[in-house]
Formats: sequence, structure tokens, C-alpha cells
Amino acid sequence: MSGAWVFSSVSSTFVGGDAAATMTGQYHTLNRGTNAVLDGDIVLTNKPVSRRGWFGRRRPVELFEAGEVRPLVFGTDTSAGVKVAWSGLTGQYPDTVRAGFHRKELAIAPVHIVGDGSEGYRVNVPSFLATTDAAGKTTSPGESKLEWVQYFAVGTAADYLAAEPQIREAMVKRLDPAADREARDATDAARKVGTGLALDIGSRIQALDLAGLQAGLQKSADLGILAPGQAADLKALGASNLAGAKARWIEQVNLRALASVEEHPRLYQLLGSLP
Repeated sequence: MSGAWVFSSVSSTFVGGDAAATMTGQYHTLNRGTNAVLDGDIVLTNKPVSRRGWFGRRRPVELFEAGEVRPLVFGTDTSAGVKVAWSGLTGQYPDTVRAGFHRKELAIAPVHIVGDGSEGYRVNVPSFLATTDAAGKTTSPGESKLEWVQYFAVGTAADYLAAEPQIREAMVKRLDPAADREARDATDAARKVGTGLALDIGSRIQALDLAGLQAGLQKSADLGILAPGQAADLKALGASNLAGAKARWIEQVNLRALASVEEHPRLYQLLGSLP
């Protein structure tokens, strides 16, 4: 939170599951899309056998069976400005008066533990995400305003929202303002250098024949610029639509070049390998 009293700027993020892994794992990047979603599962070597229940009693851990569904309870309550509430217990007088920004968040998420032990036991929590970015401004009684943006999602929708750089900005602002400035500086540097780098690679790609395209795509997969599946799909596309495969490859290169300066060394290696 920044600013004075009611008229302040507030950003808040409440997140769990794969969405939380994506929010933190993609902290300083502009990576987006399905490939940016990270797996937040924890792998246990040994099967959990017991836990403390009521009054210290030990109860067996209930592992989920195939096809079993358990509910996720997730909600938020937000107020900005002045809130006055009556419960009816105090007669004509309000029992709640709040000024400024108040937010309550609750998540009761089922923990899934799956696996037969051959590759460990995976502990998974369903994804949920709620972000708020609000700003109040006043210059005179007649010119006050409140700008408010809020996102609320669960499951795959939460994963995809967490993969959007603009959604992660709210977390960075609240968690670490210095990191927010660092991320913005890194983004600016990536854009300045990455724009020229992407143009150089794009011009090389445009000049490739089918054999050169396939070799370059394989090099991109080896360097981790493209996922193996992406490279294979573009190779197959190139056999029937060479221009289309080049355009899609260049699009992926542009995303990498503008995402982070950490991507640039691999892109320079790719540039050096292209004729």
C-alpha cells in the first residue's frame, strides 16, 4: 500500500497451487502462455502414514482415489473507502466502521497425494488466484475517483492468469517494491537489446530453405528456445507451408528475446548457428 489514508494505491495477491508456482517462478520475466505455467507439485519419497487429529490423536492419511472429487472453498471480501455495517445485535448503532482498505481472504483447499511410489508421491493443491490493484485519487471534493481492477479465478483459469505478466505485477508491487523496479529495469533492457536481436534472427530465418529451417528448429530445441514438441510441429508445418513455419518460429523468438535478458545468451548461440 502507498499513499495517504483512504486515497492510496493498493495491490494484493492471494494465490495457491500451480498458479502460485507460476507467479513466483516467472517473477522477473515477461513469459506468458501455457508454456509459462509451472508445476507446483511437491514430490515425497515416502508415503505419508499418519497425521495429528483432534486432541492429538493420530489418524491415517486419506489418499485420493481415482476419480474422487473434493471441494475447494475460496473467497475474498474487499472494501475500500468507508464501510459501515449493522448486524442487528446493536440496535440502531453500527457494529462495524472501517475506513481505508480492508481485505479478507480464505482458501480451504484439498491436498491431493497421488502415485504408487515408483516415482514418489506427488502432493498437489488446486490452483486459485485473486489479485487486486486499486488506486484512489482526489484533488478536490468534486474530482475524487477510485480506479479498481480485480481478478478471481480457480483451476486452469488461475494458471493462465498467473502466466500473464500484468497479473504478476500486482504481486511484485506489494511484496518487494525494489524488486518491482529491478524487474522493470530488466524488462526495459530486454526490450532494447532483444528487439535488435530478434530482428537479426528473423532476417536469417526468412532466408532459410527447408533443410536450413529444419536444422535451425532442431538447434532451437537443443538450446531450449523451443520445446521439442514445438520444434517438431514447425518442422512438419514447414514441409507444406515454409513461410507459415518461419512466421511462427520468428514469433517464438520474439517472445523469448523480449522476455528477459537471461534468454539472450541462447538466442545469440542460435544466431551464430544460422547461415
